[in-house]
Amino acid sequence: MDDAAVVMKSVTRIYRGKRGAPGRVAVMGLDLEARAGRVLGLLGPNGAGKSTTIAMLAGLVAPSSGDIRICGYSMRTDRAQAIARVATALDRARALYPRLTPAQNIAYFTAVRGCAPDALGRGLRWLERFGAGRFANARVNTLSLGTQQKAVLACALAMRPRVLLLDEPTLGLDLPSSLELRAAISLLAEEEGVCVVLSTHQMDVAQSVCHDVCVMAGGQVIAQGSVSRLLTMFAARAYSISVRGVVDPNVVRMLAQIGTVRACSQCSTMSSGHASFELEFASEKAIYGAIECLRASGLEIESVTRLEPCLERAYAKLISGGVRCDQSSGIRAEGGTPA
Repeated sequence: MDDAAVVMKSVTRIYRGKRGAPGRVAVMGLDLEARAGRVLGLLGPNGAGKSTTIAMLAGLVAPSSGDIRICGYSMRTDRAQAIARVATALDRARALYPRLTPAQNIAYFTAVRGCAPDALGRGLRWLERFGAGRFANARVNTLSLGTQQKAVLACALAMRPRVLLLDEPTLGLDLPSSLELRAAISLLAEEEGVCVVLSTHQMDVAQSVCHDVCVMAGGQVIAQGSVSRLLTMFAARAYSISVRGVVDPNVVRMLAQIGTVRACSQCSTMSSGHASFELEFASEKAIYGAIECLRASGLEIESVTRLEPCLERAYAKLISGGVRCDQSSGIRAEGGTPA
């Protein structure tokens, strides 16, 4: 792919065991591509291999086998050129010197990296674009977590990277700071053409900023592809049904034989009762069976609403092994059900 900024081919990382203990496989046979101008999300539970993958892309950890290319440069044969095109913002607690200001941190780290003298000005302009310019000369340890994260990003972007690596970038942030940071990440990809690779446990973050996702478990890829195609797989399967009448307990049991009852709420008034169900089905046609079941129970259907596709539901299905992807879905699956 011509615009592939990151290419990983058959990458495996095994950590040696201590004192003769068996080694631990962190990543096994990973094939991955991330393109310029797009955001790739690495998703998966703890121990899935996300952080190890980020660390290998940053050059902090060497793969046990396989090859990693950054903008065409191999980490094995052209390591310096590859790393020069990568910037990282992995841990805001250690990414900046807390007693220095954001401006001083930018000046220091860009000098260490050997950047041109205009790098400081570039970093300060990014800080301003993130809405944190007024904190340029305040000590880092006096800033909020959100402002610290923006300072980390500004410092990384001062180096003009073609690939930006983020590990849980919104972790610990309040909602306004998280939304601001998501907007900043989208801006980097869309306006600057930066390839952003981020790991996150927060599905709302992944759905709002990522173009593509790679779902991992046990060091292996379960599925990868565009967010839009992954969501399309689940678009016609979840519904909310509102009814009028008193719901007999047997109704829920009958519905559970047709689909998955994700939620059920009821309320009663002097004259009647109301209830709503959130249901998920294996096929679109199953909704008709649920409607007939409710009508046969003497309930009046008030509304049937198809729920918007949700990355969290798709992710849960993939991690649980409850769905298998194939080429026709537009999502590439590898391996089997995660252990």
